[in-house]
Amino acid sequence: MEWQPIETAPKDGTSILIYAEDSVIEAYFSDDLNEWSPVTLDCHGCGCCGMDYPTPEYWMPLPDAPIK
Repeated sequence: MEWQPIETAPKDGTSILIYAEDSVIEAYFSDDLNEWSPVTLDCHGCGCCGMDYPTPEYWMPLPDAPIK
């Protein structure tokens, strides 16, 4: 897996990893908002939960879950 330009990211609601301003978070593209939305419940201080959400630059698919 390698980082890819955000322009090539899926915009079908799929959760992916995005890279923006030295942060990596899980997000999906929201058609309703027409922007990338973080997958989070709590504000954790990175800026992704507020009005100053940085513009993502790169994306990567989520890794597979570990097999038990």
